[in-house]
Amino acid sequence: MSTIITRTGFCPHCFQEGKPRKENICLLYGGTNSVFKVHTITDRSRTKGYTPFIYMIDRVIEENVVGCRICAMYDCGTNKRFENDTWFYYLDKTKWERFIYPIKTWNALVNFKDHSYYI
Repeated sequence: MSTIITRTGFCPHCFQEGKPRKENICLLYGGTNSVFKVHTITDRSRTKGYTPFIYMIDRVIEENVVGCRICAMYDCGTNKRFENDTWFYYLDKTKWERFIYPIKTWNALVNFKDHSYYI
């Protein structure tokens, strides 16, 4: 099973779009509950371009962590579809970015908590 976390990251597409803005929607992963949740941005003072990202580890190779990440903002890395009278939000599989981080960098990311995106 993969390790999945949500952390703040910089997204150039969202920067150009002026996101995140109040009332924007994103998809977050709650590590305590191991569940994805739809979240509405409520704070107007967010720094443009800094959005929640979903990180998923594939494996550890020697001193490196290999995985992928995706911007979790709706209309960037997250989309929605209507099915059985309900909207479903999902991560767009074509938007994932591969990464290789040194273990120290990965551990720093894991230990960084942006409490404004807690679910």
